[in-house]
Amino acid sequence: MWTSCFCDVNSGMVAHLVRGFGFDDLQKDDLQKRDAPLPLQPVRYMAKNQATVGALRAQAVGVDLSLKSQGGLHARNDNGIVTAAQVATRLASAMTTVEQPEAAMMGRAARARLGRVSRMKNLVWIACLLTLSCASGSIPVATGPVDPAEIDEYWSLHVVTVDADGAERVTRIWIGVLDGDPILRTGDSRWWANLQRDPAIRIRLSGTDHLFRAEFVTEPSEKVRIDEVFLEKYGGWERVLFPQDRGETHTNYARLAPRHRF
Repeated sequence: MWTSCFCDVNSGMVAHLVRGFGFDDLQKDDLQKRDAPLPLQPVRYMAKNQATVGALRAQAVGVDLSLKSQGGLHARNDNGIVTAAQVATRLASAMTTVEQPEAAMMGRAARARLGRVSRMKNLVWIACLLTLSCASGSIPVATGPVDPAEIDEYWSLHVVTVDADGAERVTRIWIGVLDGDPILRTGDSRWWANLQRDPAIRIRLSGTDHLFRAEFVTEPSEKVRIDEVFLEKYGGWERVLFPQDRGETHTNYARLAPRHRF
């Protein structure tokens, strides 16, 4: 391995800066002074055959170049060298769960097999937990109305719409209450496109889905009222994120009317 060095350094500039001159002095100086040799040599050019690892080691007289153990691993020989095999063994043992004290005396191959078995057990447990969560994780649907004040207490809530392929889309949004109805705003979002196709929407509150139907708001004065509600609720955040005039902060506005069934 060798390194070929080339430095595009104005030696005259460095020399004058070292001697206390500024850039204005450099512009006034003549070529002879500007090219005066430096009193110190921050960069020294070397031939390729002098820049090899072996050549540099030979020149490092009196410098300890031996490899040292770091990170808690002990060297396997007197030279203080930590081998790659040691590092691999340490990583493999960190990935295993050994309960028997005598397992520490196992060979490397046995520990590797134990590690694979342990990881497989962990994957089986994870799969079981995911299966149970999918089997029992359906969100219940509320059977009665929800208090609008309870909705308004939350900074943001999840709403659920249905994509064109039938999959549920869950989105966290800001939500307010106007005249007892939940209100929302958005741009040309995917969940708004879902509402245009099917106005059915759910508000997910405390682990329960509450059924609503979106009623689109197009009247400019109603849009202003909706924006004023959000300004009162969210204060400075509303001003910073949506500095537009009230009624023009978003493209789409809606009220939500309660529904017993989709």
